[in-house]
Amino acid sequence: MNPKSPALSPSLAELLKELTKQEKGEVTEEKSPGPPHPATVFDGKKRKILAVDDVQEVLNTILAILGDTYDVRVTKTADSAISLASINDFDLFLLDYGMPDMTGAELLSIFRSMPLHKHTPAIFLTANARQEVVQKVASLGVRYYIVKPVKPDYLLARINDVFTS
Repeated sequence: MNPKSPALSPSLAELLKELTKQEKGEVTEEKSPGPPHPATVFDGKKRKILAVDDVQEVLNTILAILGDTYDVRVTKTADSAISLASINDFDLFLLDYGMPDMTGAELLSIFRSMPLHKHTPAIFLTANARQEVVQKVASLGVRYYIVKPVKPDYLLARINDVFTS
């Protein structure tokens, strides 16, 4: 669907700084940008996002936030996510870290082994704020690590950041 280039890998310090702001409640709702941002479409089609979380309520929330703007596919299992990623050219992965069948980091490593998704960016949406987990995710070149619950405008802004950088 789109030419993919390697995303800039953020430093651990940047991820930890952002995480600290989230924990302290310093993340504020961002103003709605108005009309859809040009980053929401590529080649005349909505960008495709795969969201993986073992909690259906979280997936429903992601669909409610992103469904009108992006082509969003959701799944509760890593196996299903792997199947979907093997036959779809996703533009972004939204991953939970702690899932029953494997971690989000392990799942992202599998995605990265697929030629189609070697450079597909990922954002983690998770309840896990432990520093060792953030370090592991940072080593995979993840741009954002967002602690749940996520504010809708904040998530949309981070996704637009990924697509425009």
